[in-house]
Amino acid sequence: GAAEAARVALRAEANWTSPQDFALTATEMPSQMLPWLRLALMPASEVAHLQLNDLFEARNISLEREVVRTLVTALDRALGKFEHSIEEDELILDSIKMRKSLPVRTQLAVTYRKLCKQVLLQTRELAELHWESVRSKKSAGGDLPTTSTAKKKKQRMKAEHES
Repeated sequence: GAAEAARVALRAEANWTSPQDFALTATEMPSQMLPWLRLALMPASEVAHLQLNDLFEARNISLEREVVRTLVTALDRALGKFEHSIEEDELILDSIKMRKSLPVRTQLAVTYRKLCKQVLLQTRELAELHWESVRSKKSAGGDLPTTSTAKKKKQRMKAEHES
């Protein structure tokens, strides 16, 4: 219907796909991940009159709860695919250092696997911090927060559309 057409148009305007991959880092969430999730999870009744810039702010507490819950679930699923915990990887790496019995290739693979899990866990923590920020702002009676990243993105997108 019209809502799905509006959703597709907004994805195209932002150059997003469905599904969408995001490159994760240990220091910050990708600036477009939460807006993409907001669009994907937003009820059809709210999509029709939406502007792309609206997605870069947390405006609806129940939607934001669902966005964070969906993100945390996806991260937990990704973490669940690993056979070993970070602690087990550290034990393996310690034993490699002590005995030097496993090939360098194995050491690199375990190190990479450990780092991947650490990034997933850090992103999960960032999502939970975002939710706490939204919740505390809302319970204080204020507007839902706009992150500095979202503000920068909004300004950049506005400038691109004006030129």
